[in-house]
Amino acid sequence: MGKALLCVGKTANIPYDLSKIGISIYSIEELCFLFKEETILIDDSIVCRSLIDWIRDECALTELADSLYPFLRAGSSASAFAGAILEYVGYYPPDEIKQIEAFLKTSIHLDQYEKKKNVADYLAKSGKGWRAIRIYQDALSTLPKERKELRASVYHNLGCTCARMFLFESASDCFVEAFRLTGRDEDMSSALAARRIAMSDQDYVNYIAESDRDTADKSLELERKIESLNRQWNGTNEAAEVAHYRTEYETDPTACAEELKDLAERLKDRYRSMARE
Repeated sequence: MGKALLCVGKTANIPYDLSKIGISIYSIEELCFLFKEETILIDDSIVCRSLIDWIRDECALTELADSLYPFLRAGSSASAFAGAILEYVGYYPPDEIKQIEAFLKTSIHLDQYEKKKNVADYLAKSGKGWRAIRIYQDALSTLPKERKELRASVYHNLGCTCARMFLFESASDCFVEAFRLTGRDEDMSSALAARRIAMSDQDYVNYIAESDRDTADKSLELERKIESLNRQWNGTNEAAEVAHYRTEYETDPTACAEELKDLAERLKDRYRSMARE
């Protein structure tokens, strides 16, 4: 049986909105969890009066809030501020608190572009694709052209996010931009895979026919991978379900409408999970 933890303060009636990373918290324990699990997203903006006031008014932790106001007046770092909260709450053992503080100190040195990418990455992994896309696009609009590696990484992750949302044409364009910056085979293969899904078979064949030799070779590699995946797919229960419902659909389209919808949703969820990984 796991160790029981005594909660500190009370659950807030009004949550604290960390709009920068798209999270709302309802307790001091949730704040501590955020410090540990999403440390990379925390910066010095966390040291603010609105958060301290929320801790005092909504969590009923007057003593903790009073101890935090001096950090605000002194312009203290996020690591010192978070460390004081973690030590007061006792949600984690002392050795873990030290690790969190140390990691916060190092992450503070990331520049605005790296932090913005990290926020977008977090939102994408949390299933908040449209928010992530907006932040990725905003990062690219301000990210200096000479930061090629970072720009390529942003384009790649934006492409992955678009693919998870079935925006395959946009995904392909992003992967192409990433490839132009780094020349990585992974990005070109991803671009071709997304374009193959977005296009009709004939349009894709025409596209490859008009491409250079290297792209055509990458396309052949992709086809071999697809053939291998098709063989794996044909041995799954879902493939058998699709074949079964296809036969039923040809006989009576309305008879299996709900079953097909349920199957499609399950396959979409599996795809999104695979794409997220």
